[in-house]
Parts: sequence; structure tokens; C-alpha cells
Amino acid sequence: MIQLKKKRILENSKLILLEKIQNSKKTKKLNIYKLNLEDYRKKYEIELLDKKKLEPINNFNNKLAFKSIFEKQFLIKTDNILAEKRKQWHTELTKDINIDEVLNVLIDMKQKSDAELEK
Repeated sequence: MIQLKKKRILENSKLILLEKIQNSKKTKKLNIYKLNLEDYRKKYEIELLDKKKLEPINNFNNKLAFKSIFEKQFLIKTDNILAEKRKQWHTELTKDINIDEVLNVLIDMKQKSDAELEK
């Protein structure tokens, strides 16, 4: 199961890109600003390139539909603020690339469980 997950991650360019960017953010010093104009411009250009690299991730859509549980659906009908928050949350969940990987892991676990039951 772990090998399947690693293989999927290596084959998914968006996940690789996301991991690289997360690692680079860890190594950057966020509160240091260069006083040299040329150094600042170089750093600014690198940051622009990083933002452009993120576009495929920002435009990602996992094409899943999310729905609140029954108890929350009743509250949503009576509370406009909760309704708006749930709508925004569900929209953000469709943009989350990690949801896909979580579902893939769950599918792998179910297949492994089914295979063990058949033995």
C-alpha cells in the first residue's frame, strides 16, 4: 500500500510541485529584505516564477461533490452565515489536491481488506 502511494505521488506532477514549493518555503527566510536593488529584483523575479509554477495547483479541481451531513443541513436552512461558510468550505475542498490522495489511500485499504477477506 505504501509503495502504491509513493508511486502515485511520483507520477502526479502537481503533488511533486507542491512538495517542492513547501520545502522551499521552509528554507526561505521570510523576514529578510535585501537593501541592494539588484538582489531584491532577483529575489522578486524568483518569487514571481514560483507563483507561476503554482498556477496548476491553484486551478486544480478534484471534481468531487461535497454535502453537509443531515443535522447540519437543517441548521444551514436557518442560519445564513453557516450556509455561506459551508458553501465556501465545500468549494475549498474541491480545490484540495490532498483529498484525491486520501481517497486513493482509502481505496487501496479497501482493496487490501477485500483481498484478505477472500483468502
